[in-house]
Amino acid sequence: MPKKRIPNFNYNTVTIKGHQYYKAYVQNADEKTIIVYGKTIEDLCGWYNAHNLPPYETTRFFIGVDYKKPRAFGIYRDGNEFVVYKNKDNGERAVRYKGPDEAYAVNEIYLKLKSVL
Repeated sequence: MPKKRIPNFNYNTVTIKGHQYYKAYVQNADEKTIIVYGKTIEDLCGWYNAHNLPPYETTRFFIGVDYKKPRAFGIYRDGNEFVVYKNKDNGERAVRYKGPDEAYAVNEIYLKLKSVL
């Protein structure tokens, strides 16, 4: 199990292509289930690589990178905060999340990644 657990989350493990990931899930106040495969940017990177996904430039998802060009989704660490962003076609950036909760940030980008792949 993870070294630092998130309160109120249930944990189990998932094995994907021989790599083991922690699956955390909880139902929030709106009765939506939040699922996190791992809870760090490094875990998300491992998940991405374990699925043999194309390079970031192909999928337009940049994990751990503050990518500035248009048409991109990404997540990176900025000091003590985590930023999940979308760069629009015109180069404008929309921040989907900025805050101290890495697990929440990872889940935000993971859900978007899963929805388009």
